[in-house]
Amino acid sequence: MSKAAKNVRDACIYCGTRKDLTSDHVPPKALFAEPRPSHLITVPACRPCNKSYEKDDEYFRVAVLAQAASEQDPAAAKLWSDKVIRGTLWRSPKLKRVIGQNLTAIDIVTPGDIYLGTTPTIRFARRRLDRVAQRMVTTLHWHHYAMCLATE
Repeated sequence: MSKAAKNVRDACIYCGTRKDLTSDHVPPKALFAEPRPSHLITVPACRPCNKSYEKDDEYFRVAVLAQAASEQDPAAAKLWSDKVIRGTLWRSPKLKRVIGQNLTAIDIVTPGDIYLGTTPTIRFARRRLDRVAQRMVTTLHWHHYAMCLATE
């Protein structure tokens, strides 16, 4: 690793500060069941920047697991039950309220246009999901190439 690459690894990849550094997991460790893999990728982030993603990471987990659990994936269903229902939503009445307010039903129609009824779904805020996805792309790029992506 070059000296310049090493130096960039000693600063927060989000704001550039060198103070109060922590390790930010990418993808967020909240997406993994325990015991988590031992080789999760981390990037340096100052505590305020790292903390600023915490609620969006939980929201992202709810969105990802809601879809996977609805498709009868046993691992996702267990994470949904253990981490979302008994974890995130129990700890965060505000998020539970937001999810509840965004419950809706959608029509199920086959490709042949046969109506099969409705199914419950949750409308998620795309801005919050995009924020986590953009962070993952940016940090994985930084992890692999030791440089930040240009932002507009």
